[in-house]
Amino acid sequence: MEKLTPYLGEVLDENSFSQLVERSFPQISIERTHLITSGWESKVLIVNDEYVFRFPRWLELVPKLRREVKLLPLLKERLNVRVPENDFISDGVEFPESEDAAFVGYRMLPGELLTAEIFQEHVREQSAAFERCAAQFGGFLTALHKFPQDKAIALGYQVARPDSFKPFLTDLKMKTESALTPAAFKRVGEFVTRALKLWDGCRFQPVMTHGDLAPEHVLFAPDAGEISGVIDFGDAAIDDPASDFVTIYCQYGARFAEAVLAHYEPGLDDLAFARCEVYRRLEPFYWIDYGLGSNKPGHVKAGVTMLEMDTHDLAGFQTAR
Repeated sequence: MEKLTPYLGEVLDENSFSQLVERSFPQISIERTHLITSGWESKVLIVNDEYVFRFPRWLELVPKLRREVKLLPLLKERLNVRVPENDFISDGVEFPESEDAAFVGYRMLPGELLTAEIFQEHVREQSAAFERCAAQFGGFLTALHKFPQDKAIALGYQVARPDSFKPFLTDLKMKTESALTPAAFKRVGEFVTRALKLWDGCRFQPVMTHGDLAPEHVLFAPDAGEISGVIDFGDAAIDDPASDFVTIYCQYGARFAEAVLAHYEPGLDDLAFARCEVYRRLEPFYWIDYGLGSNKPGHVKAGVTMLEMDTHDLAGFQTAR
């Protein structure tokens, strides 16, 4: 990741965010706010427990936000679950030539985050919720992955070809060399070698993906036992369809992934779940890469610790499936 330029989410505080919302959207009477600072790309201001406003941390992410704002209405027509409707779009997003602040807001979607713990509690195998959620995920990914690429390209999305992953992974490896002990870097190198070998045998067609279908972006209604929404399409890309199955397969479990596949019309190639295992193991590299680009030593240290302790089992990854 190249060096990032601090923007609204990185330099302003909760009071400043509230003032921006009030000034830009006077129809909203702010009574209370709650600031969420955990996101790497944006800070989020919850207004009146009713609205969600997202403020990009980095200037380089503003074009992504503009693409997302144009993409979501097109996806809404096709998807079987709710997605954010950005009713509040600042002039800085609406008009690229504007020097106004770029941020968006939408009415909060119902539900709680579908963490692995919540999944295990409410979406047990052979339950109605298990079958319902599998069908919802399958239908959601079918519609998303079939989104016309020409429309996505017209919005500014680029196609990530399968062969682009190799230099990407090699670059991530090199960024860790100076920070790791020789033993840890040897383990990283062996993992990268095995992953690159896996990619030699991969044959898949890139599709429109969510790009970050993690538990914090999937909303679940426990009473109804169903997915109530999917949020944060900021990392949407024309990429490997398997990338949207990482959480489904690695956190919710192989049986649930197979149940989702029963409702997923495009189908996956035989090596898709092996690629999911690779993608899951990249998290420490992303921490380091983000920390270097954002000048956050704490993130670099966290990623290095994960690799030194092999918390993501790099040594255990095998290409045979």
